[in-house]
Amino acid sequence: MQERSGSRRVGRTSAGSALCVAMLMSVAVLVAGAAQAAKPDTPRDVVGALLSASGADEMIDSFIVQVRNEMNLRAADLAGDHGQFFRDAFEASFDPGPMRERVIDQMLAHYEDDQARGALAWFESPEGQKVRKEESYAQSAAAENEMRQFIVAFEAEPPNPERMRLAGEIDRARASSTLSHDLVFQFMRGLALASSAISLEDGVASEADIEAGLREQLDPLMPSLAQQMVIFYTFMGRNLTLEENRAYLSHIESKEGRWFYPAMHAGLVEAMGNAGSRFGADVTEHMEKLRRQAEAAPADRAE
Repeated sequence: MQERSGSRRVGRTSAGSALCVAMLMSVAVLVAGAAQAAKPDTPRDVVGALLSASGADEMIDSFIVQVRNEMNLRAADLAGDHGQFFRDAFEASFDPGPMRERVIDQMLAHYEDDQARGALAWFESPEGQKVRKEESYAQSAAAENEMRQFIVAFEAEPPNPERMRLAGEIDRARASSTLSHDLVFQFMRGLALASSAISLEDGVASEADIEAGLREQLDPLMPSLAQQMVIFYTFMGRNLTLEENRAYLSHIESKEGRWFYPAMHAGLVEAMGNAGSRFGADVTEHMEKLRRQAEAAPADRAE
């Protein structure tokens, strides 16, 4: 598998673009989990309950399933035992359990008890449950046909302008499209680091080259991602009244929401970045070990 210099080193530009779009719903929609029955006591308990109640736990699992598909495409290009090691290193690095704990640790570094408990109370309230039900359905397989029909109708005749405005404000306040971009960036960065360590025909790509290439590839997608989120949140809110959509936006913009969403986003991006860096480092270390062994072999035979 060949990785070229500069921005071309990251390879698979169309695949990366498709991945960013495919990740959109799984990383941006975080209201799908079940509420915690027991009242949490410690800050770690509260943050863990928030990840469950907000659907972030399910999102992490969903994202890993999606990126595993992209990783397998890369692994299939690799010769010999490299592909299997590539897969094994991925599974070790992108283990959902440790990633979840890293998200919690990051959120605890900025923990605010009143805001955290207030956010949890909203997710467990009738209002939060209703929004969760609509978002959970909107991202389910059962909604796929309805969503496709909605998109066709949306493009032919856009819906109520106020609903579209609120959908755009919800995306802006939650930074959903930005989160999608940042998580895909971190994964693709780790994938490119690992791939570059195996393909050495024109040298190992530097992290700076890889990151520059990924930004060149992914940054132009932001307007498209934002537009898709407007469509998604309009679809999600179609069964909510305008007042209920406004109340949802108010929750996101409340002091609880202003703590929860940025803290969670930072935790998710940090966890994904750490997993990607570990993936790249493990593959690089493995390949360097194999090269040292290969270089030593002729000397051993000569003796």
